Amino acid sequence: MAENKLKQKLENGEVALGPFVNLASGALIEIAAYAGFDFVILDTEHGPLDIPSVEDLCRTAHGVDITPVVRVRENDPPQILRALD
Repeated sequence: MAENKLKQKLENGEVALGPFVNLASGALIEIAAYAGFDFVILDTEHGPLDIPSVEDLCRTAHGVDITPVVRVRENDPPQILRALD
């Protein structure tokens, strides 16, 4: 498994930057990575993203070495566990 650069930065007390993404576009993930962001927040709370879209975006994020963070709709264990899967 690749090193989690976001986790490393936070552990070192460094600043980490990343945008919210609420469109199912792998190109946005790639652009964020090449622009030098540390992470992207995949927002399923305020956008049309569903779990299949999030899975695809996570694969893209891992391919360009940027950390995906999933924001779920509500504090609901099944939703959180599904996002973690």
